[in-house]
Amino acid sequence: MKYIAMFFVPLCVGIITPLIFEIVKKEILKKESSMKSNDFIVANSVAWGIFSLLLTLFILIVWLLLVFSDASNVACDIIMPIFIITFLLLSYVVIRQKVYVKNDIITVTPAFGKTVKLDFTNITKIKKIHFSNGTIVYKIYSDKCVFSIDSLTTGTNLFITQSEKNNIVFEEL
Repeated sequence: MKYIAMFFVPLCVGIITPLIFEIVKKEILKKESSMKSNDFIVANSVAWGIFSLLLTLFILIVWLLLVFSDASNVACDIIMPIFIITFLLLSYVVIRQKVYVKNDIITVTPAFGKTVKLDFTNITKIKKIHFSNGTIVYKIYSDKCVFSIDSLTTGTNLFITQSEKNNIVFEEL
């Protein structure tokens, strides 16, 4: 049983996660085609939240099986509850963060903190960061980093197109 738990994490990282990324990318393109270019929401899919909760439940079940079969050790008993709680909090953060765009007014609802309103003329630059798994993270600046979105978020392509129309400077990192 202990070896099954050790096999699960590399399996998720190496095989399941890229498959989920491709499914989410296709879903995003379908949703964005039905959105208006001046009135849209940049938000993560609810599928991410459901996937995170199911993954957390599976990890919890594996951990409980390890505990009841006496195959767990002290490190597993300390690390797993912390990992499960952190994963649940990150699931909440992913679902909560939203960016509303109506005409040229941007309303950012962060996971924690106050809602920020600005327009495209306030944005000074956008930093574009490429990752090895194919995702791109855009950090939007207005004096300081106001928010960030990634290519796996519904509405990102519409936001970037709107930013390019407003001649905002893009920096590649």
